[in-house]
Amino acid sequence: MAFFDNPAFIISHIQNSFVSGDDTGLCELVIVQDETSRRPVGINKSAWPWLAANAEEDDETELAHSYDITADSLGTRTRPRSDTAFKLDMLKKDKLIKGKVKTIQWKENVEMPSEEDLDALFKKKIVTKRKKDANTSLLTEQLDKFPSMQSNPFSEYAKFNGQTQVGIPTKKINIFLTMLPEGEREFPLSVCVTSNAKVSDLIGLTLWLYSCDNNAAFLSKSLECYTLNIAEDDGEPDRDFPPLDNRETISKFGFGTLALVEKVCPVETSKSLLVVKVAVGEGFSMFQVETLDIKMSQILELVLKRRRGMMNVDGPCYILEKLSEPGVTLDMDSTLESQGTFEFCLHREHRISSHQIEIDPVQQKGTVNKLLAKQKAVTYPMIIIASCDTIDDKTNAGRAMFRLTYKSAQNEFKFVDFESDRLTSRKIVQKVQQILDMRGSAVRTEFQSNKEKTKSKRSSMMFS
Repeated sequence: MAFFDNPAFIISHIQNSFVSGDDTGLCELVIVQDETSRRPVGINKSAWPWLAANAEEDDETELAHSYDITADSLGTRTRPRSDTAFKLDMLKKDKLIKGKVKTIQWKENVEMPSEEDLDALFKKKIVTKRKKDANTSLLTEQLDKFPSMQSNPFSEYAKFNGQTQVGIPTKKINIFLTMLPEGEREFPLSVCVTSNAKVSDLIGLTLWLYSCDNNAAFLSKSLECYTLNIAEDDGEPDRDFPPLDNRETISKFGFGTLALVEKVCPVETSKSLLVVKVAVGEGFSMFQVETLDIKMSQILELVLKRRRGMMNVDGPCYILEKLSEPGVTLDMDSTLESQGTFEFCLHREHRISSHQIEIDPVQQKGTVNKLLAKQKAVTYPMIIIASCDTIDDKTNAGRAMFRLTYKSAQNEFKFVDFESDRLTSRKIVQKVQQILDMRGSAVRTEFQSNKEKTKSKRSSMMFS
């Protein structure tokens, strides 16, 4: 603290060194008034030269204002740290880090330790086996009671259980097991299956879920003995509809209730009771075989011998399919045992499909033109077929003719006429028309439009 007894100098110092004022300007006015009131009378101008020079101006005008107060002038800004302070902080941190590090000087030992020292340093420890705890879990007790428990034959289908899957679309279906006793078949089994599972996988999953909670000794281990059928709400299978195809994906069907039906699977009781059933058209043929090692080609020969009218060297070939898997041709070199079923279906090798029509002409007996060249087999893709209609129905003779119209490579509509018995002709025409209605090809649309134009022209000519 310093003392000064010259108020004029202090006021002048404040006015010239600091800003004495605020937004209202009252502080400056107070200092100015205080200065004029405290100015000494009879002052020696030689001692205060700055007062003498400005005496006349101060009397007439107010004192000049000083500069405004700013944050920099008052020293409110924090002073930046110097490089020396930074270096001192870094030195302190280095000392703290070095204090935590212990330096050990390594010296090579020329003398090797003795065997006694090594044994003392690396002494072998004797490990004693722990005694088993007397308290065992319930799971261990159950496993000890059933050491020879049989494995579930349907365990491979457990991976399609939708309840154990995360992030995969699933589907929930109520399935009635019709082979159960009357007290149990009325209650469906709720099955959650993944959407990518097939119908056969759903059958295996259903049998696995049931066998896990119940005694399933009476269930057959083969999936060929079971089918999934459309069922009513009470679990009664709808016999008007065929079973679901085992090869189809279950997500294709939107049924919430199904019925698991057990088929009659042939059981080999003796070598003379192996009965094979083959469906042929609207009927079927049944015959016995002696062994399961018989080839499917031999079974085909047995069926054709039964149907003597079908035996024709120059005629179409025949194939065998499983009755439960239509559309899949069986290998004629495979054995009956590898098929897993005794029920088959006989079909012609060349037949109508959704992609093409194959025609294999057969030379009829007693024809006059035997010297003429034999007609070649023809295949018509379904995209060039325009129509198939019956043109002559001979009711008395039991025969019928139908016409197959197609578009040739020259963009012309041509036709081929066929004659057969009435039933066969009707089936062919009906099947071809169904395929054409489902496909809706451009050739058929063009043919129908031309047909309508021809009819309209004929009607206009009649009325003109």
